[in-house]
Amino acid sequence: MLKKLVFVFALVSCLMFSLTAFASEITDVRWGVDKTNVLRFVVDCDKPTGYKITFDGNTMLITMDADLNSKVGRAHKIKSDIANEMRLDTSEGKTVLKVPLQKAIGSKDYKGFTLKKDPVTKRPDRIVIDVMANKRQASEPAKTTPAGGKTTTDKTPTPAVSKTAYRTSGGLKDKRITLDAGHGGSDPGAVGAKGTKEKDITLKITQKV
Repeated sequence: MLKKLVFVFALVSCLMFSLTAFASEITDVRWGVDKTNVLRFVVDCDKPTGYKITFDGNTMLITMDADLNSKVGRAHKIKSDIANEMRLDTSEGKTVLKVPLQKAIGSKDYKGFTLKKDPVTKRPDRIVIDVMANKRQASEPAKTTPAGGKTTTDKTPTPAVSKTAYRTSGGLKDKRITLDAGHGGSDPGAVGAKGTKEKDITLKITQKV
């Protein structure tokens, strides 16, 4: 009986060691705001990693099935009108990215997706989270916050559109037309609710044309 208990204990120990050895690890966490005011978080991992998004009041919690590399900072400031900071906490093989938001958001105000490792661009496996609660059209004036703290609107005048009528002659002979599908490779472009990637749609349309 004692031998059986020792064997079971040794087996469980080996399994626990194997799970620890092959666990994912977060190697970097970044954030950025694009021209349409979408706040994006990118989490680099050394292998494909599962995640889920939940909320505790106005705090977004991104729970990832990965340990946190000791070189990755746990607290970061954010320059965005939807969040000012983020923090990473880790426990029992899971890491939680906590982002206190300025307001409550709905399911349509954020999205998450994963990107596979890209040997060509030397990019690792990534988890990407976009917060679109304060998204604006690209044509809208950008809001800036000067040192005084008062939010202002950039009123730089839009260049007038020239009314010159461009004309060509000679038809298409000896002319080359290039269609750029946009995005591709490790850059999926926009991602739909069901995981449809913009790069796949634009490529199919371009090939058809």
